[in-house]
Amino acid sequence: MAILLRDPYAVPSGIAPGIDQTHPAAQGCVLSAVATRNGFFNLTRGGVLPASTVGTPGTAINANMGLCATNTGTTQIWRWSGGPTNTEPSMTMARIGLHTGGTAFLLTTGDSTANTAGWRFDISVNVLRMVSNGGAAKNGPTISLSTPYFMAVSINSGATNFVVRNLVTGQVQTSTTTGTTATASDGFTNIGGGSGNTGNQSVAAASISHTFMSLQQLLAWSQDPWAFWYPNEYPFPDFDVGTAAIIPPNTGGTLSMMGV
Repeated sequence: MAILLRDPYAVPSGIAPGIDQTHPAAQGCVLSAVATRNGFFNLTRGGVLPASTVGTPGTAINANMGLCATNTGTTQIWRWSGGPTNTEPSMTMARIGLHTGGTAFLLTTGDSTANTAGWRFDISVNVLRMVSNGGAAKNGPTISLSTPYFMAVSINSGATNFVVRNLVTGQVQTSTTTGTTATASDGFTNIGGGSGNTGNQSVAAASISHTFMSLQQLLAWSQDPWAFWYPNEYPFPDFDVGTAAIIPPNTGGTLSMMGV
């Protein structure tokens, strides 16, 4: 029997998305989202939950990332309510996407327009940052425009770890600096813009987890960046992001149809 080896940096083809429950980012995960033709679906909270939107985000196909949700400026946001409202002492945020310029809010916990609560993972002048909303920014690596990356940051009061993997060349960048704390979230988790956001983005997958990951753990994730969102190694016939089933791994659950 032939063994097919896939490119770990390329979007999985014909594989149903899910959540790798053994992955460190699965701990405290409140958002694990993959792009569809109608925006994002969150694979956490026991099922498949569509995002509400602010404005009219779009979609695009990228050669390296496949189907992506796209947004421009302050008025195009995907958001979920009903998340934790406690103070968040540890946070890990990750996404697979690209950025075409300006200031871009990648992922936030808290109000998606005022950005005064929780954490914000953003890009400012091509520099990745983790911001305690209402507080100090922790700077990470500098990225190139219009380049698909796996980007991840993990923070607590003691340290901030960044890992960035170029999905075209495989080049990896890392950064470690001091940590900080954030104010309590208002229960929203968001992908995309907010007050001060001017950048354009294409996003294939994103996650937010209330946990801290070491630099070594983030590096290990970057070696197979899609695996957290696509842990199933079996083919899914005729998989289509508009109509196919989501199969949460290791849950023993039944198929949940997107119904898009």
